[in-house]
Amino acid sequence: MSDLVPFIEETARKAGARAVDLFGRVEAEPKGRSIVSRADREVERIIIGEIRGAYPDDPVLAEESGASGTVDIGLDTRWWAIDPIDGTGPYLKGLPFWAVSIACLRGSRVVAG
Repeated sequence: MSDLVPFIEETARKAGARAVDLFGRVEAEPKGRSIVSRADREVERIIIGEIRGAYPDDPVLAEESGASGTVDIGLDTRWWAIDPIDGTGPYLKGLPFWAVSIACLRGSRVVAG
């Protein structure tokens, strides 16, 4: 686990930098009963790319694109849950109440994030 925290922090910084670049310049798009933006998709791609580069066999559950990798999560399976822009509504309104959320889990227990 000791290598996970620095990895998550660096990944969140990279993804967050892109979110800041796009802050105040993106449009909302309907997605079912919620909203999504180009920023959500771009930030999610950055996070998934970093996870795939460092932990290629780990499943990822992402808010915008859904599940990738093996979905059968056992008690000992390490996997990732991400919300690229947690607080899309405030983000799209130009309010500073949002975050990049990345969690690493083993089974149903969060181990870092």
